[in-house]
Amino acid sequence: MTAFSTSIGGLVSLKFGLQHPSFSFDGHGAQIADSLKQLVLRAESSGFDSFWVMDHFHQINFVGAPDEPMLEGRDYNEILKTKLTRVVICKSKDEAERRLAELFDGAPPERIKEMAIYGTPEDVYHEIEALRDAGIEYLIVNFGTKYESEEISLFADQGIKHF
Repeated sequence: MTAFSTSIGGLVSLKFGLQHPSFSFDGHGAQIADSLKQLVLRAESSGFDSFWVMDHFHQINFVGAPDEPMLEGRDYNEILKTKLTRVVICKSKDEAERRLAELFDGAPPERIKEMAIYGTPEDVYHEIEALRDAGIEYLIVNFGTKYESEEISLFADQGIKHF
């Protein structure tokens, strides 16, 4: 995978990981492996450094049903200075806010701000830049919505290239 680990102008460049928290979009049984393979290849070709799957025994209640299929994966060597966040990236801020409301129905705005980076590509870029400046070296992003493919493309085309 493409590594973004070099230092640029004295700043440590970020590495990006893609988290896939729910396998309910991937089919059943062997279809899950085929779907994940395609998503991993897409993430790799888009410039992500790693691919992470949900690592709980049962699905988390705000992500899906407890009986959803579950896989395991964790790399403890990369946890230091790592942040996991949901990214909602759209061409317009209004659309990003609409999708946030859909994702976090009823959650207070301050909680959403803790759990997600959102907005236009420029908004997302500035929030990621602030995380990098605060010492984050590895950002694991989770799109995990029905818009995942569209958001991965937008993030790869207009987000990762800045770092």
